[in-house]
Amino acid sequence: MSVLDEIISLLQLKASLLVQRDSSKLLEILDPRFVYINARGRRFDRGGYVNSFCGPEGIRFHSQSFDDVQIQDFGTFAVATMNVHDILEYEGEVHSGILRSLCVFGQTESGWRWSAGQTMPVTT
Repeated sequence: MSVLDEIISLLQLKASLLVQRDSSKLLEILDPRFVYINARGRRFDRGGYVNSFCGPEGIRFHSQSFDDVQIQDFGTFAVATMNVHDILEYEGEVHSGILRSLCVFGQTESGWRWSAGQTMPVTT
């Protein structure tokens, strides 16, 4: 399997785990030093990300898909950029939108792990 295929598979898994709210499996694909900045500029560590996006009081994803994926393989790490299409529920209201996202993946002995990410609104 190519790096492109492996990273796209991991992105699809991440989306599925967010929709399923499967925090234990999401933790398995996140690097222990994971860092993420959301579209509002808030920074999360690994635990904060999982709690905010899979926890009982957090955001509830109804769906997440992506397109315009470009991946650069640097050997020990890879960088993916893409458009992310989210439908999610927050504080009782359903929201949908398209965001631009950058994800960094690190190569480990057991495969790729999501190490860092940043998401921002798409402006026209």
